[in-house]
Amino acid sequence: MIRFFRLFLIITGLFAGGFSCGQISLGPGATPNDAAPSGTIIYQGDFKGLNGRAVSGVVSVYRTSSNGSTSTCVVRLQGISTPQESGLKVSVVVNGVPPSSQPGYALRSSSGTQNYTFTSVPTSAAWTQVAIHSDPNNVDYGVADLSAIQ
Repeated sequence: MIRFFRLFLIITGLFAGGFSCGQISLGPGATPNDAAPSGTIIYQGDFKGLNGRAVSGVVSVYRTSSNGSTSTCVVRLQGISTPQESGLKVSVVVNGVPPSSQPGYALRSSSGTQNYTFTSVPTSAAWTQVAIHSDPNNVDYGVADLSAIQ
């Protein structure tokens, strides 16, 4: 009985802890709902589809920390909806070009609210776009033109 109780506490603790930190694996077909990051929203925009693809949702760029010359930023895709295809990734354009050190992240799901962290971004960087790009097809499916938040 004590073993069962200990196992119950361990499983319950893992289950509760996994949900509170948002780090659990959702499995195939699940829709992520990441928590809003802490920090300040510095850019925002709405997705529009490109090349005959339907993409929608809102992008917010949060500055979560800064050491003066560089910052850590979180790109938050809210209510994202994209075609259900493999090989899609989230990429950003900063100062007119994609950062070579962080070419993008695999899109975790074709829908939901998802956060992606970009580190070592120059604090003075001008974020201009966030794109949903297909590596296998080498084409952008959607883009959000970003506006600075004053």
